[in-house]
Amino acid sequence: MAPPDETVYGDEVSAGGREAVIAAVQAENAVLRSEITALIARLAELERRLGLNSSNSGKPPSSDGLKKLPRVSSLREPSGKATGGQKKLWGRRRGVGIIVAG
Repeated sequence: MAPPDETVYGDEVSAGGREAVIAAVQAENAVLRSEITALIARLAELERRLGLNSSNSGKPPSSDGLKKLPRVSSLREPSGKATGGQKKLWGRRRGVGIIVAG
C-alpha cells in the first residue's frame, strides 16, 4: 500500500482549479477503493489458510503443531439424576436359615 499523499487542498481555489482538485480526489478515491478490494481478498485468503488443519485439508497431522484438537465428550444431555448404581444395603440381606436335622 502506498503512503498517503500530502497534498493540501486550500480553500482559495479558482473555478478551473476546483474541478481539477475534484478530479484528483476522485482519482485518488478510485485507487484507494481498488487497494481496499485487493486487501480484502488477501485477508479472506489468509483467513481461509489459517483455518486449515489435517482434518479438513490434505495436510499431514504432523503439520498441525503441538496444540491438540479439543475432544468431543458426550453429546448426551445430563438428566439431573445422581450418578452411580443403586445404594447397597449391607447387613439387610436374608440370613442363612437354621437347618434342623430330623
